[in-house]
Amino acid sequence: ENNELAKAFELVFVGNVHEDILTKLRGVLPRERVVKQPFMAHSEAVKEMSAASVLLFIIPDSKGNELILTGKLFEYLAAGSDILAVGPTQGNAAEVLDNTRRGKMLSYEDEDGIRNELAGMFERHVNHTNDKTYEPDEATLFYSRKSQTRRLSEVFKDITA
Repeated sequence: ENNELAKAFELVFVGNVHEDILTKLRGVLPRERVVKQPFMAHSEAVKEMSAASVLLFIIPDSKGNELILTGKLFEYLAAGSDILAVGPTQGNAAEVLDNTRRGKMLSYEDEDGIRNELAGMFERHVNHTNDKTYEPDEATLFYSRKSQTRRLSEVFKDITA
């Protein structure tokens, strides 16, 4: 629908990705638009995340998936890039995205919502309104590793006191 987006679109995976996923994607997207980069050091992966225009976050469509809350989401929050999130809209990850105002969890079936969200992110990218001098706000800092570690240490302190 958006020719500019179609020309610019590139889906880059870093690290382990099942070959079936790449095959399916290359069946619906031009082969050169689906890029697989090898495993890299975490520090390099973080640089890739920060440089990305959009980070794709998908929670598997499985029983109990509303409870899934991965470390990847927290890394994505810290990176400051836009997050295109697909998964259970009433789950824990959706709540974190809502709390931090960093995105909206879209359901697996919401093709229009996914398309619209991606188009909006592309528009911000083209207009340079997705500023890469991202400074996390208080809500996002609450979910930082430092903050979560501090909260966990307080729990341990309370338990052992």
